[in-house]
Amino acid sequence: MSLALGNCIGVPFQKGGGTDWASYWATRTPSNFVISITGTTTATATWDDAAEAADGLKLYINDFLNQTIAFGVETALIIGLTPNTDYTFKLVAYKSTNESTSLIDTEKTLELWYLAGGVAAANCKGAYQPIQAVNLAASKINLANPGINDAFAGTNPGHDPALGWIFNGTDQYLKTGIVPKNDQTWSIIVRYSEYTTGTDSIAVIYEDATKQFGLLVADGGVGERIVGYNGLSGYKILTADIGVLCCSGNKMYWNGVEITAPYGTYPIGIGTGEITFDLWIGCTHYTSAINFFDGNIQALAIYDKVLSAAEVLAITTEMNILGETDRVLRENYVNQGFGAMVCFNMSTFQDSAHEIATADMDVDTFAPTGMDIDQWLDACVSAGMKYAMLTVKHQDGFCLWPTAYATPGHDPYSIAQTAWYAANGSPDITELFVNGCRERGLKVGIYFTIQDNTWEAQTGTDETTDAAGYIAMIEAQLTEILTNYGTIDSLWFDSWGWSIGYEEIPYATLYNFIKAIQPNCVIVENSQDHPTLTSQIETYEVPVDTVIPALNTRLSEEVNTIRDDSKWFCHTDLTNLAADYYDAAVIKAAVVQANSRNGVYLLGLTPDIDGKLPAALVTRLEEIGAL
Repeated sequence: MSLALGNCIGVPFQKGGGTDWASYWATRTPSNFVISITGTTTATATWDDAAEAADGLKLYINDFLNQTIAFGVETALIIGLTPNTDYTFKLVAYKSTNESTSLIDTEKTLELWYLAGGVAAANCKGAYQPIQAVNLAASKINLANPGINDAFAGTNPGHDPALGWIFNGTDQYLKTGIVPKNDQTWSIIVRYSEYTTGTDSIAVIYEDATKQFGLLVADGGVGERIVGYNGLSGYKILTADIGVLCCSGNKMYWNGVEITAPYGTYPIGIGTGEITFDLWIGCTHYTSAINFFDGNIQALAIYDKVLSAAEVLAITTEMNILGETDRVLRENYVNQGFGAMVCFNMSTFQDSAHEIATADMDVDTFAPTGMDIDQWLDACVSAGMKYAMLTVKHQDGFCLWPTAYATPGHDPYSIAQTAWYAANGSPDITELFVNGCRERGLKVGIYFTIQDNTWEAQTGTDETTDAAGYIAMIEAQLTEILTNYGTIDSLWFDSWGWSIGYEEIPYATLYNFIKAIQPNCVIVENSQDHPTLTSQIETYEVPVDTVIPALNTRLSEEVNTIRDDSKWFCHTDLTNLAADYYDAAVIKAAVVQANSRNGVYLLGLTPDIDGKLPAALVTRLEEIGAL
């Protein structure tokens, strides 16, 4: 795995007198320091050297000098590391005539994902990581003990370093040679994706009714999956087409969280008689291979112990970042600290009974009388915000840009079809917002809902009956956003997994589509799962969710509206007095708390039907900035 340690800023200081060492080191600081784990005890460090030479560089590990490096060299091999151990890596530029140094100092965990949480190496019987493996042969190596219980073909699955093993659901599977016990003292964990329908065995032994072990997924109703395991069956979990699934002893976990009520438990008891079959991946090992898995597996591990809840969470967390190539982008997103979601769209022009505007409304309902985007963004700057996003498309489907997409037989549903647009010189609200952000140094975010009620009303079909059409609509509109407005720093999706579901609109499909156009765009999905694999930033929407929990370790975002009535839009029947907004001190405290919990705070702002922020709201933002 590769752990990007970031574009760290040098910390220059002066020791002694006479020379302005701060200025000297400011031009000689290495950047883009990255540690990549290349084996169980080895890693590689890379960096970009400074334009002007110091005498050389020194690499420290846990404050001990590891090696001295000549200036101009931009890579170093690190050997002799201990698996599952925390290390601090520090790169130091030095000049022999002075003790002043310019430091890049960052802490990261050099941790094997299958031993995370302190699991002893002896307890891991098999660990396979096809994601990032350079080829199929490398993907079969048992990382826990190379050469012993390496996977070998029944019939080889496909392999892609970005997707892992790609099983066709028909005849592909791998053998491990690992023979587990069926007394609920073993554990198995897998990260998988793209499973959609059917009863599929991820890795199962069924020797007879009392000799079972493994993981399977099966249809359990609309939006549900039933998963089974030796000693357990009948658990229902939602939106299980992508995630980390674990069975440990007699407990089951989804994305690191134990599956409990209301999904229910149906234990069938500890098995009797020792299993003699070995575990096969991608099918059920019965008298022959049956019940094949149709989906992708990124990583899988088997243990001869019951993993604790803390160990399951730690392993899940590490599995989540396998294959991650943009951690720096995600960290930079969270490090912004404070931002705005400007909630302005068709819902603004209805009363508060319509938090989501009515589908297929008359386009001329949208008619701001004095829209002032500069006022919005100046207020954001006054509050100390570093990024801003606009609700360019809410669930009613109305677009705040002149989209060319039109459902068959209908005009595009956007500002371009309004009388307001024609009468005001055809202003592209999205373009004005994006440019205004850049002029003020604010990062640009776009809010876009996957659910589109107007599309469904116009076509008479929904995402279930016409998933391909729905995806084509989304991709057409995202292409416009990602190609017509320059760099988009983040896309913030709503009404997806918890509303439509990932079966109809797969997360990986849109993720790959977006990254192919703008690879540096951070994708945030307002998922209700904690933790989640369907967002690069974990979101906590208040009051739907709780606030970001104490001791949170995942890169997160807490989002709440500034209105204390919990409304996200300034509807026509609402007042806009100072008392309608949270106090400045309350908001500031929420920002500080979120930042202290590995999170960024996103505050919903509500322009009125004129297209302006109410005066009391502007004042409140200024008060926040003054604290």
